[in-house]
Amino acid sequence: MYPAGVAGVTVRRHRLANGLTVRVLESGPADGEAVLLVHGWGGCVYSFAELIPALNHAGFRTVALDLPGHGLSDKPVDESHYTTRALIDVVLEVAEIAGLSRFTYLGHSMGGLLGLRLATGGLRGIERL
Repeated sequence: MYPAGVAGVTVRRHRLANGLTVRVLESGPADGEAVLLVHGWGGCVYSFAELIPALNHAGFRTVALDLPGHGLSDKPVDESHYTTRALIDVVLEVAEIAGLSRFTYLGHSMGGLLGLRLATGGLRGIERL
């Protein structure tokens, strides 16, 4: 499973405030501009297997995660973990854990929707970034 055998990619599992554990990949220079990669429904970090090395080569730091229910992250049966708000909370918590105070957000499919909601303040209680 990606990134097995890929040099320069760190894989960690983080326990979140909601009790779930998510898989997070980090790569690239620690002082590089950060890019947070968020996959779509049914996807995982493998969606970015070709993009991560290209971004790193260009000098960017990349952080990617498997959202709950996907890839090697926990797969809760409680539907409340799959709401837009719950998934955005996971993305924001992962950004905080990774120490990202500023980052470029790149989302695919559902990951794009989550980014759009973040950027437009489309959910009550989430400040515009």
